[in-house]
Amino acid sequence: MKKKTAVNKSKAAKKTPVPETKALPTIVSFVLDETGSMQSCRKETISGFNEYINTLKTGAKDGNQSVRFSLTKFNSAKIEMPYVNASVQDVAELTPETYVPANTTPLYDAVGNTITKVSAELKESGKEAKLLFVIMTDGQENASTEYNQRKIFDLIKEKEKENWTFIFLGANQDSWLAGHAIGVSRGNTMNYDTYEMRETMSSLGDSSVAFLRSPKKVMKEFFEETKYDDPKKKK
Repeated sequence: MKKKTAVNKSKAAKKTPVPETKALPTIVSFVLDETGSMQSCRKETISGFNEYINTLKTGAKDGNQSVRFSLTKFNSAKIEMPYVNASVQDVAELTPETYVPANTTPLYDAVGNTITKVSAELKESGKEAKLLFVIMTDGQENASTEYNQRKIFDLIKEKEKENWTFIFLGANQDSWLAGHAIGVSRGNTMNYDTYEMRETMSSLGDSSVAFLRSPKKVMKEFFEETKYDDPKKKK
């Protein structure tokens, strides 16, 4: 007669599934330089920005996530926001008609006004969300009338305490110095070549999608942290 083998009930019992940590909805705010110096890379900027937007759209759709988008285009003749807290799926691509570089660089005014507007929209919604704030410029501040460097520095530090993540992309300058001057951490700063716009925006897009899928609310080493949070980049 065969001896019955005792069944280990603890092993046989079904494992209780561990619920996934769902990422918060994400608001992406993009401040885009539309000054005269961007004319030399106008085509590349349009192409790169469109690639970024399409990467966000695909990432949001694939991950079934809510992503809202705000866009500020600026030069000394205007600071305009064609999109404020819009669904990223509703954001149209840039064209030569909608992106026309001209004039000088009121960077501080563009950043200050955008932070104020997005902050008001977020407060009005009453909903919790992660905030990714991207600043892209190829020139230094030279035309602001409302904000100065100190005010922007203080404003960014204030919003970092509210878990906003700021990114500074700079060309034709010491980007780390320029970013640091307004309060953006070195780990959230990237120096780019205007003729490598596609690569720059591709990297930003991949990192942004990793950010919106991450349970982390804020990142101080954005490009390094998203490298490991993105499953495609894990070795």
